[in-house]
Amino acid sequence: MEEIMKKRTGDIFIATNPLRVIAFMSAYPEREFLSNEIQKPLKMSRMGVYLALRVLAKEKLILRSKKGKFFIYTVNRSYPVVSQFKVLRHVVELFPLVERLRVFSKKIVLYGSVSRGEDTSDSDMDLFILTAEPEAVAKKIPQQWAGRKVQAVVKTPVDWAEFKDKEPVFYEEVGRGIVLWETQS
Repeated sequence: MEEIMKKRTGDIFIATNPLRVIAFMSAYPEREFLSNEIQKPLKMSRMGVYLALRVLAKEKLILRSKKGKFFIYTVNRSYPVVSQFKVLRHVVELFPLVERLRVFSKKIVLYGSVSRGEDTSDSDMDLFILTAEPEAVAKKIPQQWAGRKVQAVVKTPVDWAEFKDKEPVFYEEVGRGIVLWETQS
């Protein structure tokens, strides 16, 4: 879990304690947390975590329930602000990779659960890359990025034109994705 909080481009979005807490919790939306399970990986004071959780619960970004004598916290997955926050963080995390790939690419699209903010900690980063040089792009794609497996689909413009008829569901899924970069033509 600590891996998610390492220094990276997206650090501008975790400057305050509430942002640090929601960033951490939203990376694991399927989990329930005790306050000390948030405190330790973030290296925050008990009071800092408590105050952040209070603010986040008041804003309905997290849900708080009591089990026995403990309070359990979960990210509010149904709140649109949470999913949009996750999407923004993922897009910012991907910028260095996009910079590396854009030299060889005509278009780079983030699609799938990560692009909708519906991802869990086990979700892949799904990228679609349109390029005239698939071999060069394939060499630049890492297996992991920002702690997630990268699942890249690399197509030439000719292959992509044929894909519309062969794989209409996938074609539409990519069309609903977030364009991270596209050549000006």
